Amino acid sequence: MIQFNSFNPTPQTQVKLEIVFTLEPHPELGLIVQVKAVERLGSGNFSMNSEKVRISNSEFYGLSEKESKILKVIESYEPDNLLNIFYKGKKRINTSIFFEKIYTEDLKNNHVRPFIDAKISEIFELLKGQTIYYWGTSTLNHWIPIVIEKSKADVEFLIERKPQGMSYSVCVFHEKKNIKVQGNNNIVVINSPACILLGSSIYNFKNGIDAKKIATFFTKSEIIVPETSEEVYLNKFIVPLVEEYNVKATGISIELETVKKEATLSFMYAQNDLLLDLTFTYGDIVYSFNTLSKGKAKLEKGKDWIIKFSKREADWEEEMIGMLTHLGFKISKNLHFSLPDNLSIESFINDKVVYLQKKGFTINQENLKQPFHLSEPVLTYTVREDNDWFDLNIIIRFGKFEIPFKKLRPHILNSNRFYELPDGSIAIIPQEWMQKLSPILDCSSESNDNVRLGRFHYNLLESFDEIGINRSGEKMKSLVNAYKKASKLETPETVKAKLRKYQSTGLQWLVALNENKFGGLLADDMGLGKTVQTLAFFEWFILNKRPEYRADFTQNPEMPSANGANLVEFSSKKKNIPFLVVAPTSLIHNWVDEIKKFTSLSHFIYMGNQRNRYVWEYFNDFEVILTTYGTIRNDKDVLSRVKFDAVVFDEAQNLKNPGSLTAKTCFDLNATQKILLTGTPIENSTSDLWSLMNIANPGILGTYTKFVKNFSQKIEKKKDMKKSGRA
Repeated sequence: MIQFNSFNPTPQTQVKLEIVFTLEPHPELGLIVQVKAVERLGSGNFSMNSEKVRISNSEFYGLSEKESKILKVIESYEPDNLLNIFYKGKKRINTSIFFEKIYTEDLKNNHVRPFIDAKISEIFELLKGQTIYYWGTSTLNHWIPIVIEKSKADVEFLIERKPQGMSYSVCVFHEKKNIKVQGNNNIVVINSPACILLGSSIYNFKNGIDAKKIATFFTKSEIIVPETSEEVYLNKFIVPLVEEYNVKATGISIELETVKKEATLSFMYAQNDLLLDLTFTYGDIVYSFNTLSKGKAKLEKGKDWIIKFSKREADWEEEMIGMLTHLGFKISKNLHFSLPDNLSIESFINDKVVYLQKKGFTINQENLKQPFHLSEPVLTYTVREDNDWFDLNIIIRFGKFEIPFKKLRPHILNSNRFYELPDGSIAIIPQEWMQKLSPILDCSSESNDNVRLGRFHYNLLESFDEIGINRSGEKMKSLVNAYKKASKLETPETVKAKLRKYQSTGLQWLVALNENKFGGLLADDMGLGKTVQTLAFFEWFILNKRPEYRADFTQNPEMPSANGANLVEFSSKKKNIPFLVVAPTSLIHNWVDEIKKFTSLSHFIYMGNQRNRYVWEYFNDFEVILTTYGTIRNDKDVLSRVKFDAVVFDEAQNLKNPGSLTAKTCFDLNATQKILLTGTPIENSTSDLWSLMNIANPGILGTYTKFVKNFSQKIEKKKDMKKSGRA
């Protein structure tokens, strides 16, 4: 509000005017907001005379920036502008004709008034907390000051069984105060979302409630529903209220029903683009992600009326939507999710779908004529070498389907990544395989079902290692050479122990494995020092592979152990890639004792009350993380987020069952190298060894089925000494 003198006044005619915002009825449009210049009388009241402020004369009145902004919004619903927006005829007409012949009730209620309501909401947002004036409809016709409240009001609907029938009423709250709803001068300013003038205040409401549900009670305190009409009234009015708003009932039960929830991504094509339709299912009710419904209620009759309500979980739904947007998925105009611009369909299917499934999404492909095969493909192979060539037998597995490589060879050579499986689904060959295998195919020939590669193209076999597949043969020769080199290795000076000869040999073996990116199994009788050999390997690795971290840690003497300390203290240190030690609970403190006794390695024990969903963020502040097999099983999601330089499994016979949750969890840990320590690598059968070695070096002994068939059965049942390596 501003005060000024009229333009070019004389001392006798000087008039003091003020700029005010008004809420007043328009004969055609209903309630609208205007800007007026009004004379303030000596009594303090406004004069009956006022002048409408327009953009054309606003400069004269010296409006503020906010007032000018509001004025532009107001002029957007001036009759001339409404004519331009809503009149689609070719014949030129004026506003009088528009209101007389074009302006139907349907146009007013369903188009024009919602447009004006949106503009008034925008104005009230700019004016909240301020006073505006309502031009009263009484015979006095004076300006009534009203305040646009800053905070939103809330509403609660009350249902009560009384002797004379069921009572239905409403209670409005604002800042913990009960606001009286009954009143002859109360006015609905905006119907939806509700904006209501109650007394001397204008209230906006939470939850987007329809004002009609409140306006019913402007003239009555309650509605009494006779017993004969209760069921109809409950179904028609009360059940929908329960689904959207707060309802308090007496004599009628409202029960929150727990149902199974599910987030589903349904695939569909639109103009050759793959789109994702996101829905949330609660029990048997399916909601599109963008619907505003808060849940579903239903009426049941027991001893009394019961309304059962399955409520949507907004926080969970927002989390699931957030995962998609974080990955770059975009919401299109038709309210589907489209793939990020830089993500191909192939990359989405092979790289993202498994991730989304792990995060709790269900994938639905019923809309596709040919669904995609979603399980991760696996490539295994063996090498038979001769003096001049290598024979590669390559098998690619898509779920239950095992495909000989020769069937995929044309697809790779022609850069066609889509392969139709026997069940009609489409498997996608990983792009990385295409890139790495194409050069091999270009330089090879077919030999029966194998791929024959000349010995002088041996370096191309490195492609298999680069896509995470182990091989035997020539790589083992490289390992032998690395071991010869490692045999000259001295115990790191940072190890506070003199290793025995066999312990030095164990250290050298671990170093040779690491140099060739192999995992390994260190098997020795209990009490012969597998722990100190492993710690010596940690010290060697840090000094040779991560010397910069050791320099940082040695400058911080408080780092050796952080258990019981505030982890945030270390968050500013240079980030390390830690080692992980997994051991039975009874051995954890033995590891701690030997770490302190023989090394200066910083460590953290992740077990018991040291566990929470965020502590993993600080793992990189330490060199060694110690945990138990039980913790690994329970906290798989936490530990899978961390990259480890190496994982050591003490008493690794705990992993002898490849189908156990423990073995599967340990297999999935993200580590460059996996080392297993045990005195009993084979307890029951040779298949125990397969499980351990498959964790250390996935695929090195082939599939479990083939290992059992080709080795276990022949060694244990047929006593095949050649298969056991003793012949």
